[in-house]
Order: sequence, then C-alpha cells, then structure tokens
Amino acid sequence: MKRVIFFICITLIFLLAIKLSVRILHEYIWVWIYAFIFFYTITISLIFKKKYLKFGALHFSFVMTTFVFMAFSIYEGYLVYNSLHGSSTSGLKRGGGYTSNYFKPDTLLGYGPDKDGIYTSIECEKNDTIYNVSYTIKNHHRLTPNSNDSSKNCILFFGCSFAFGEGLNDNETLPYYYNEIDSNRNAILNYAFHGYGPHQMLANIEYRVSDDIKNYSGKKIAIYSALYAHIKRSAGKADWDKRGPNYQMVDGELKYTGSFDYSKYYYTRVIKEVQSRSLLYKMLINNIQITNDDKEQYLEILKKTNKIFKEKNIPFYILINDNVDKNDDFNFLTTELKKYAINYIFVSDAISSNDIKKYAISKYDNHPNGLCNKVVAELLYKRIHSH
Repeated sequence: MKRVIFFICITLIFLLAIKLSVRILHEYIWVWIYAFIFFYTITISLIFKKKYLKFGALHFSFVMTTFVFMAFSIYEGYLVYNSLHGSSTSGLKRGGGYTSNYFKPDTLLGYGPDKDGIYTSIECEKNDTIYNVSYTIKNHHRLTPNSNDSSKNCILFFGCSFAFGEGLNDNETLPYYYNEIDSNRNAILNYAFHGYGPHQMLANIEYRVSDDIKNYSGKKIAIYSALYAHIKRSAGKADWDKRGPNYQMVDGELKYTGSFDYSKYYYTRVIKEVQSRSLLYKMLINNIQITNDDKEQYLEILKKTNKIFKEKNIPFYILINDNVDKNDDFNFLTTELKKYAINYIFVSDAISSNDIKKYAISKYDNHPNGLCNKVVAELLYKRIHSH
C-alpha cells in the first residue's frame, strides 16, 4: 500500500514538473521533459523492483527504456548547446536586431515582421563576417527604396528569403533591380519573407492584397519566386511554420482551413505546441521526404493563385529557382504549369547551377547576392515584356 501511495505522489510531482517546465522553460523544455521521464521511470522501477524481478525480461526492458529517455535528454541538450553557440560543423551564427525583436506572430500567415523600422542582420562563419546589413520594414513589407509610390502601376513580389533579399541591403534585392531596369516607374509591394511558401502567398492574395492595391489603377504584375523546398512548406512540414495557413481540398475546392496546428481540442493544441519546441523533433521533421500528395497540394495552390489573378486581370509569373540544387526535380511542376497555361521562367536560363557559387552570398550561404538579383531581374524583365 505504501508503494502505491508513493507511486501516486511521484506521478503527481512528475506531472506538476512537466506542467511548470512547459510554462517556464519554453524553447528548451524537451531537455527537461526527457530528464523528468528518465527519473520518473527509474524511480518507478526501483519502487516495484521486487515485483518486477519475477519477470526478468520485463524489468530489464523497463530499465532500458529509462536510459533511452536519458539519451534523448542528452542529445536534446547537445542540440540546444549548438543552437546557442553555432553549429559544430559550420559555426554559422546570426545576430543583430534580426534575432531579438524582428519576428512576431501573425494570425493569418503564422508569423511576419514586427513593427515598422530598420533591423540589422549579421551572419558570421566563426570569425568571418558574411554580411552585416539592414532590413527596412514599412507597412509590414520590406521597403524597396526605388518604389514609385505615386505611380498607378504596381508589381507584387511573393516568395521566401530569396525574393525578400536575405543578407542584402534594401537596394540589392530582386524587386529593387527589377524596378530600376523599368526606370523606377512602378510601386513595389514585396510580400516575401523569410521561410515563407506559396501558402502565405495565397493567404495574402485572398485576404489582404485587394485592399493594398485598390489605389493602383494602372498595370499590375505578380511574381512568385519558387523553390523546390516550398513544396514541404505548403504541406506544413517546415518546423518553423506550424501556425502557417493550411490549405486543403474540401468538396473538390482548395480552401483555407486555419493554421497547420489548429485543433478544436485544447490539449491537442498544447501537445502540438510543446512538440514543436523539440530540436530533435525539428531535426527529424526536416528529413521528411516530399510526397506526391505534397506536390499535388503545391500545384493546387499555384493554380488557385493564377485563377484569382486572372480574374483580376493581373499577369502572374512564377520564377523557378531551379539552379539551387541539381537534385531538385521540377518536371512534374512544368508539365502542370503548361497544362494550365501558367507563366513560368527558369533562373537557370540566366545562371546555371555550375555558376551558383559566383552568385551566392558566400560559400556558406547560397542565398542570391546582389549580382544574382540584377541578372535575374534582367531576365524577368525581358521575358515579361516580350509577352
């Protein structure tokens, strides 16, 4: 009887410790959760040791399970250490206002930039500075300095850090160079942001773009900078984007169904929230392969985007960054884009994958540099104006 009472007390203490750790420890909670489970299971093993000894294999399995959780705790701690001190393999670190007060939750898009302002972004490889730049945020978008806000024409850019201009100053981005080639005659609205995918593009188009462009009565163009990795993102397989907009087929139509982690059950939401804080979980989910269903979902998002723009008489172009990784297979995508008459342009028509190092920020970071954006902007301008 004493053992049972002690077991109940230990269980209550264990549950209370887990609950407190969820509230207090935030990002590094799983180091402690695994540790708590280890100490809890080892304690239970000792309490009922005599009883378990009758079943040698059972007792051995139970004890070994406790050490599995200890191993999880140690490895999670190792990942946490690396996240705080830079990767053990590359030493890549980021700093500046970009890491402290730059991101904020967004009820529709999952996350986005915080209030308007200028944010510094610094990336280093050990003792070498890769870049030290500033991002200007205005009206929740990245500012394009040569945007002609008095113009009746506007160009909309969508995508991730490639279109946003990761590691570049405001006057080195793709939207900036495009407008420069076009004699700065357009207002530029850059909806791209770090880690975004086509699902954020579609959510913006359905719920926000109409208000943003209502005062532009002239010519409009929409450009989406696509990466193969976006297929995972639109399927909810990006560890940083668990609150992003989730689009699913409902009664034969693609519809926004809330965020990826939405659940009407409170405890399910709590479990998902806690789960998303595990660095070990993030590492595993990043290795999840792209499925055919993911590709179909990605295509449906592009098709619906094109349909909406077509109804608004806005030409829509997809800029496919096919030179980033030689293993990326865009054949499935181009076949469908041709089928539905969706305009697309390959970056490799201007820059081959063999030259990618010349057009990357550094050998440690393959984001496009200013020269790359200038070359790609020229390609875009020629193709768009040849239609």
